[in-house]
Amino acid sequence: MFDLVPKETLSPLKITPITTIGGFLGIILNIIGGVGIAASVGSLLVAGIKYAGATHSGNPKAKDIAKNALTYAVVALVLALMAMTLKVIILNTLGVDNATLNNATPDF
Repeated sequence: MFDLVPKETLSPLKITPITTIGGFLGIILNIIGGVGIAASVGSLLVAGIKYAGATHSGNPKAKDIAKNALTYAVVALVLALMAMTLKVIILNTLGVDNATLNNATPDF
């Protein structure tokens, strides 16, 4: 049964060394961007739940606070997505054709 699975798949953890500055920067930028997008989506969910609760309770002050939090969460998500898009546009403008900076992810 396990003869169908390639041996490389069953091998233990392989760590690929980072040999270039571009590879290091690509990983760092993508981790920061991913964390920023994840944090803004999380805050968007929390703010949405708060807004739904404040709307249901009828408290106008809590509703305003939740609406502001929702607005800031949407702005944070848009800025995070724009930053990731801007990175790709700048790299393509500079002529970076390889995936060292564009699609770099940690390979542990």
